[in-house]
Amino acid sequence: MIREGIQDYKRHKIDKEINTRTAHTLSQSQLITVQWQALKHGDVVKLVNGDHVPADLLIFKTSEPDGSACFDTKNIDGETNLSTKYIPRELLSANINE
Repeated sequence: MIREGIQDYKRHKIDKEINTRTAHTLSQSQLITVQWQALKHGDVVKLVNGDHVPADLLIFKTSEPDGSACFDTKNIDGETNLSTKYIPRELLSANINE
């Protein structure tokens, strides 16, 4: 029982640390910084190289001509190789500015 309480406390501490990380999101045509816990479904999030990904995201634009982006997913699935994701074909030719 005590061990389970200690594990719950450790999980709570880690969750709090993760939820207070920050992300850049679009609000009224300006990028603002918010904590991950404040992100809502449909928010537009800007990521730069090395950022942690706060949630499941749809990629609208990358710096790569083929619309690819590489992600480290070891915290999710334990895989140590980078995972490559691509912009949906329908969005690749869209003119989306930063």
